[in-house]
Amino acid sequence: MTEMFKARARCRGKCGNDYFTSVTEDDVRKWVNGSLIQDVWPDKTADEREIIMQSQFVKLLKRPASYSLYMCPPCGDELFGEDND
Repeated sequence: MTEMFKARARCRGKCGNDYFTSVTEDDVRKWVNGSLIQDVWPDKTADEREIIMQSQFVKLLKRPASYSLYMCPPCGDELFGEDND
């Protein structure tokens, strides 16, 4: 059985709240090794996948910009305006 973790991303907008979603160690490993996030977590919403991409796990990707720029949907709507498409 694979271990479960909480991916955590802190909103860089006005609220500053922490947002979480559960992930397994095996799935994080697949993503870090190059699988597309939507293939690893097809049942998660786009917002949940964004939390994962901006969570503490981004440091495992060993990319130059391995820091979080997460903004929760309400803060993003307030800053950029709602997307009414």
